[in-house]
Parts: sequence; structure tokens; C-alpha cells
Amino acid sequence: KTVMPELMQLFKQALPSAAFMLWSAPDFVKMNREGQEPISEPAMRFMASSKKQMAETFKIGWWDQFAALGGGGSAPKWTKSRFYEADGIHIGPRMNAYIGERFVHALLKELAKRVEKDPKLGCTK
Repeated sequence: KTVMPELMQLFKQALPSAAFMLWSAPDFVKMNREGQEPISEPAMRFMASSKKQMAETFKIGWWDQFAALGGGGSAPKWTKSRFYEADGIHIGPRMNAYIGERFVHALLKELAKRVEKDPKLGCTK
């Protein structure tokens, strides 16, 4: 059982006029035996879809960082390229910068689509 619904309710009650956004976690390497090739943690795909469903249920923003960074199987590749730390779980400074760039790109792309549909979007006069 997840505490996420109760937690979201608590946040919404405490900050009723605040905007919220959920992000999925990126893929990470499943711990395996010494000498074996690293593999992705299979549960990450489920966790991403669960968070997306939570965002839809609570009508809050959602960004699928898991998919944006390559989805299942991406963690071993990112680890080899040194965007993740050697443990395959923790992200390094290069990945932090890359995630920021991906998020801003996605945000601006969506904003452009919405402004194209409604050019007065965000105008106060």
C-alpha cells in the first residue's frame, strides 16, 4: 500500500492554492552479483505509471523523467557514460544538468503549443 494519496491530500489541504507537480524517478541499476552486467530495476516502470496515475487523479502537473531519460534499460547506459555515479543509482552533476535541460525543453515545447492555440494565454491586458 502506498501513502502517496494521503500525502497528496495533506499537501493540498495545507496549501490549497499551490500548484503541484509530480516527477517520476529516473531508471536505476538493480543491484546484482559481482561480475554480472548491470541491469535496470524492473519496478521503475511500474513506479512511473503509478505516479502518473496519481497526478491524473489529483489533477496536478506530471513529468515523466523516466521516459525522458530513456526509460527501462537506460541506467546502465547512463552509468557507462558517467552521467550516473558508479553505483548506477545516484545521478551525477552532468545528469543533473541534462535533466534540467530536458525539463525546460519539455516545458517550453508544451507552452508553445498552448500559446499557438490561445495567443492571449498569460496576457494580463
